[in-house]
Amino acid sequence: AVVMREFTRESDGTVEFFTGAGAGENIRRQGEEFKKGDQVLSAGKRVTPPVLGLIASFGHAVFPVADAPRIAIVSTGDELVQPGTTPLTGGQIYDSNSHALRAAVLALGLPEPAIFHAGDNPEDTEKAFESALTESDLVISAGGVSVGDRDFVKATLEKKLGVRTIFWRVAVKPGKPVYFGYQEKVRGNRKLVFGLPGNPVSVLVTFHLFVKPALLALQGGMVEAKTLKARLGKQVKKRPGRLDFIRGNMTSIEDGTLQAIPTRGQDSHMLSGLAAAECLLHCRQEDSLLAEGDLMDIEILDWTNY
Repeated sequence: AVVMREFTRESDGTVEFFTGAGAGENIRRQGEEFKKGDQVLSAGKRVTPPVLGLIASFGHAVFPVADAPRIAIVSTGDELVQPGTTPLTGGQIYDSNSHALRAAVLALGLPEPAIFHAGDNPEDTEKAFESALTESDLVISAGGVSVGDRDFVKATLEKKLGVRTIFWRVAVKPGKPVYFGYQEKVRGNRKLVFGLPGNPVSVLVTFHLFVKPALLALQGGMVEAKTLKARLGKQVKKRPGRLDFIRGNMTSIEDGTLQAIPTRGQDSHMLSGLAAAECLLHCRQEDSLLAEGDLMDIEILDWTNY
């Protein structure tokens, strides 16, 4: 056994103990954490600081990891102006989507994405997506995937670039007109394409729901949404038929349970509500009215530790 030094006093060559020690106490034995042949880590584990420390504790300076996928971002729209360039004129908005998507990609620890822009015409759309597919393993676009007269993304991908559509339009809010498809590469590999809606809140919510799991899977890992139970702090009305992800904040109430309160600005063009949010409130497809105090699932949002 070993007695910690702070529980002893040394004087004139004699050590005095102020506490006892049981047999084997404070001794770290070889093999007590792992035995020879034990599996230490499994494939698909993200290399977090504790994981890296564990690997180093076994003496490994080099170990195999999955390649980080190359990402391309395509923003679409004649109305977009880059921040910091020129003042807006009528019918223009600043491009927030490409910058928000870039930040989301970097928050996952991935390399700097390539960024392209397409105007609202078939030629521009084809050129931008052709370049994006050439330079990446996965393309994320914002806008141009709905059913408007100037939405050319889906048709261009299918008819001009050989992208096979897997799904288009999903029963979620915000983000109904989400597109997903793939383009075959050499040796059977595939380049993935996610076409996200143009509204900025829809872009980030659908990135979180669909693109983030795909990016983690491409690196050999998987992620499942981690939900908590919370009491609704304010009545919510919704149209049934879609799974609504309402942006909200959390607080603790008297009985110790969590309470979730929707943020101001729930429209899909209002980034302030998402910027202020700590969580997503999951409102089921069949729901039309959720009363204050109803128990529901919430999902934590932490963009700084993505």
